Amino acid sequence: MRQGGRSITQLADLRWSAPAEYARALRKAHEATISGTPSQHLSPSLIKSWQRSLALGINPDQHRPVHRHEVSEARSLSAGHRLAAVMPALSQLLADETATGRHLLIVTDHEGEVLWRVGSKQALKLADSLEFVEGADWSESGVGTNAISEALVTGAPAQLFSAEHLVRTHHDWACTASPIRDPWTGEVVGVLDVSGPFESVTPDSLRLVRCGVRLAEELLKSAAAGPDGRPDEAAGLAAGRNGAGARRSWRCGCWGRAVRGARRRSEPAADAAACRNPDPAGFPDPGLERR
Repeated sequence: MRQGGRSITQLADLRWSAPAEYARALRKAHEATISGTPSQHLSPSLIKSWQRSLALGINPDQHRPVHRHEVSEARSLSAGHRLAAVMPALSQLLADETATGRHLLIVTDHEGEVLWRVGSKQALKLADSLEFVEGADWSESGVGTNAISEALVTGAPAQLFSAEHLVRTHHDWACTASPIRDPWTGEVVGVLDVSGPFESVTPDSLRLVRCGVRLAEELLKSAAAGPDGRPDEAAGLAAGRNGAGARRSWRCGCWGRAVRGARRRSEPAADAAACRNPDPAGFPDPGLERR
């Protein structure tokens, strides 16, 4: 099967070697599919997600994300959310607030409402232009197909690149997301997402997000565990209020280093390098060892 003189496999390989060329190929596939001729370059599951979004009233040519709360209201809600306990550790691992930082760390609730954004002023400004702010609904019904919505629909990690997003204003972005689950019930309590310009995504982005989710779930488990290791409802509620669960020290097998509640400023490339050379005992099944 070929498109524009290249096989589909060859086109997919361009995601990392020539992202701008790959984005152009995806835009052509997007145009064809939206015009009524589904491109075989797009997965059937992605096209189904587009169809669901269109049926929900999402217009690919109109950028009108739903806002469930004002930014100030969403920030107030996030302070009382149980994932507040893990945000310091996630920020330490995944955020880049340096002046040149290009990607954003995003955490939503179980329905896709953005509760936290962490990144550089430059990255936040770009997100502002998309209304990718606290209180915005990044589910299929809120803004159309994206990595957060896919993670919610499938219950699994998802990565969308450029024109794999339904709405055209998102075509300069790449997003990698995965659900965060309650360690005791398995229910989704939120979504962890790393988003930025499509040139900023790397082959390690999905691995980094999965490691972040594993860390968050272990911290939730610890925060809610009683002396016997079983769920302690009171402890869990307290941790959700004051973030105490994220202040413990852990060693993440994905990076092979201690993770604490304090934020760090780091380069994504350094995280990727550490993830490619992890502690042997901690990867590929990311392990977390309490210290």
